[in-house]
Amino acid sequence: MLRRLAWCSLPSPALSARQIDHIVACSHVNNVRDHISGMLLFTGGHFLSMLEGEERELQKLWLLLESDQRHCNLFRIGNDLCGNRLYPAWGSAYLEDSDVNDQIESLRTMLEHKGQPRERGEPLRPLQTRASPAWAQVVHPILLRGRVLLGGGRERVPWEPGEMERVRESDVSDLGMAD
Repeated sequence: MLRRLAWCSLPSPALSARQIDHIVACSHVNNVRDHISGMLLFTGGHFLSMLEGEERELQKLWLLLESDQRHCNLFRIGNDLCGNRLYPAWGSAYLEDSDVNDQIESLRTMLEHKGQPRERGEPLRPLQTRASPAWAQVVHPILLRGRVLLGGGRERVPWEPGEMERVRESDVSDLGMAD
């Protein structure tokens, strides 16, 4: 069944621009392979992502995200069944915008106070809060802003077509993202 999952996290202190480029390139390869659509937004201060795909694929990806040392304070915003995709393909954006960064921080703070703790590695289940169905209506516009502002001069796309050609199969495996 098709699911929609959203998460946010903070970059680890040692995260470099090169690592971000690598994350985006490998994510593109793996998500296309696994029929996962959605968007990853990096603001310089936060990662925010909404993913859509089959439950099994999203569960595997979530476990990889939990063990990835390139980010910290991973927080699941929402996880629900969905009838159709908001995102027909996979996309990413790097947006240096203090308003967007503040929106993500506010969302994160609000949800952390209402959220339920979850042990690392625990199966991915829907949140048990009344606000759960509305989370996509909050996250989607933030991600759309990142996509709409591309080309607006204040941001850059961390992955460009020439970089994708340089990603080797071993690079994808090194990230722990390949089967």
